[in-house]
Amino acid sequence: MNVPGEHLYTRYSQPLPANQLSVLLCLEARAEETLISDLRSLVTLEKDKHGDSHLRIYHKSFTDFLKAENRAKTLFVLTSSVSAHFTKCCMQYIIKCPLDFDSRPTKWEELSCHDWRCLRDAFFAIPTCLPLCPDDAVNEFTQNGGWQKMAHLAPLAYRRKDAWRLWLRRMENSARFSEANPEAAAAISQVVQECRKMELDQV
Repeated sequence: MNVPGEHLYTRYSQPLPANQLSVLLCLEARAEETLISDLRSLVTLEKDKHGDSHLRIYHKSFTDFLKAENRAKTLFVLTSSVSAHFTKCCMQYIIKCPLDFDSRPTKWEELSCHDWRCLRDAFFAIPTCLPLCPDDAVNEFTQNGGWQKMAHLAPLAYRRKDAWRLWLRRMENSARFSEANPEAAAAISQVVQECRKMELDQV
């Protein structure tokens, strides 16, 4: 998939499936199929071996069109706007997902939430573009225990070292970018400190 903002929608450097994007963006079931129903000559959805759908664009010219404001006109959307909206949706997904803080699962699959894959992907996505996220979304996430949930999920992410290092570095950067929001910055710094302590305990 090669569309504006696509760098956000990645899991371990691979594009997220379109069906999972629909869940994270709080769209109805199979919304991805409805959204491209009138664009069959330009794009299609292809199933992988896991049954997930991936967007395939037939012609690069369509991507170029979407990225050019003077050509796309009302269809043009700034990448920063896409980033902010996606991050906000990931925050809302984590807020709504119930977690049992008394349990300590060792794998994402052991979580009791409806779709553990979406929860995992939201976890990794949030620090990517947090500085672009609206203040009201960050405040809502902070006040509803979102950062505490991130800390609870962190041990599951540690199993994938390459993704973990990148996530933690982005969290540290997010704490600095959030200095204008002391409550959020303090909560993020607390998560980072807990993660650093966990790393030392694993040595």
